[in-house]
Amino acid sequence: MRPGTTRCHARRVEFPAQNFVSAPADWALVGHSRRVRAATVTHGQFDTTLRSCEGYAGHSAEEALKRRREEQVRKYISALATAVAAAVMAAGLVGTTTQSAAGAGGFGSFQVVCRSSHTNSDDPIVFPRQSGAAHQHDFFGNRSTNAFSTDASLAGKPTTCSRPGDTAAYWTPTLLNNGRRVAPDRVIAYYRTSGIRNIDSIRPFPPGLQMIAGSATATASNPQPTRITNWNCGDGVQGTAGVPASCPNNPLRLRLEFPNCWNGRNLDSADHKSHMAYARSGGCPSTHPVPVPALSLNFRWKIGGSLSGVRLSSGGVYSGHADFWNAWNQRAQAQLVRDCLNAGRVCNSSISDAPKA
Repeated sequence: MRPGTTRCHARRVEFPAQNFVSAPADWALVGHSRRVRAATVTHGQFDTTLRSCEGYAGHSAEEALKRRREEQVRKYISALATAVAAAVMAAGLVGTTTQSAAGAGGFGSFQVVCRSSHTNSDDPIVFPRQSGAAHQHDFFGNRSTNAFSTDASLAGKPTTCSRPGDTAAYWTPTLLNNGRRVAPDRVIAYYRTSGIRNIDSIRPFPPGLQMIAGSATATASNPQPTRITNWNCGDGVQGTAGVPASCPNNPLRLRLEFPNCWNGRNLDSADHKSHMAYARSGGCPSTHPVPVPALSLNFRWKIGGSLSGVRLSSGGVYSGHADFWNAWNQRAQAQLVRDCLNAGRVCNSSISDAPKA
């Protein structure tokens, strides 16, 4: 080796799972006398080895090695991100974003609008493989959801959502008015950075994650916190524990807020809640250290006149709850988390982009 030359030894770098993307066999780094040979992308992890890195002039071997490795990784990640984004967009999985603007104060979000898919008395989280064992539910998103659903059966199935990559399953108790089912108008799913100060630390939901927000056993004498579930007319965050008297100009809306911190180990738990926690003081508790998107679901029904006869199939109006099974296309979800949440941007979509039944 010539005097003043530093050789960067092979270094392995692992990236999150991405499929159907290959980096060029050789990646030239402009302005430096070295090249990086990259491996192809495989399912599960992206592994690459940075090889044959030579530098000249002015730095000790240790300094040159450190600087060049950092620069290689930074530039390679940037190039890889561009390739991944192009592949996901080409596959049409992210869907149309009708508005994308910088969020205020580091806030980011993306929105998915889903039409109602079907209704039945199944609950594959609470009563798996027990058809008809639950109260009646209305399902959104994945069209195949039933008592016998599994990660494999949900994967890649048709969706009623505005973003084709959202094949997740969402469901909530059926709304009844004087004993008759009211067909849902839609659900708006908001994935936000709420409660997490370091928005760059937010990670996508892991494949197969299941969770429930709200309580089917809540009553008027023992209501739920309105920050977790509430009723109102029209969209929004605020609301009341009980149903409004009427909604003359807007749809009736039930909102559920899911926890946004994961314990990093379990995809479910006995009560379908303990593996998750709500962020506090700008971050996640040590018991649930992994920040994930703050998911809130706004279920909407167009219903006129008095709402005095309204109740949920789970009993009364105080038992609001909802279930979420993450069957997203992981590449599409990861791109939205990166481009909207981690980047502090607001990315919306429209009901017009959601497939009709």
